[in-house]
Amino acid sequence: GVGIDDIVLANQAIQAALEPHEDELEILSRHELEVGTPGAKEILTAEREFKAFKGFEVVVTPDTIPGMKERDPIRGTLVGRDVHETVVSVKGRQVKIPNHLVKEVRLPDAKYEEEDKKRMKKKKQKDADEAMKELLEDEKRDGPYNTGKEREVPMAMESDEEVVEE
Repeated sequence: GVGIDDIVLANQAIQAALEPHEDELEILSRHELEVGTPGAKEILTAEREFKAFKGFEVVVTPDTIPGMKERDPIRGTLVGRDVHETVVSVKGRQVKIPNHLVKEVRLPDAKYEEEDKKRMKKKKQKDADEAMKELLEDEKRDGPYNTGKEREVPMAMESDEEVVEE
């Protein structure tokens, strides 16, 4: 697998590749480089994962057996798992599911806390404000954009002949 040292090296390599072109591209000054791991696996498979996520919310998808109708996933708090069964607490009641009837046990999609949502909203607003400020500064320096009026730009000489003014 990829370790933290590999991630640090990747980050440093990307920085080193971009730095010589910073004046031209302005990537590092306008963007934040983040290199990270994807976090916890969604599907629990190993015994150590079941131990680590004991007490966490999980979604158990029952396996479909021929002749039986398909069942909805069971959402609850992981109580434990042994060689015979997976135990989940659903609304305070323990549900024991034989492991041979468990298709998968996964962590639910991440939930954002209210504070995280507020922080993300503030960051988006700050980014939008900075972009607008940058646009206004550019227009102040270079003139308005998309006006339909072309500014005159000196044309480069098409021939190698020297122009002599008399």
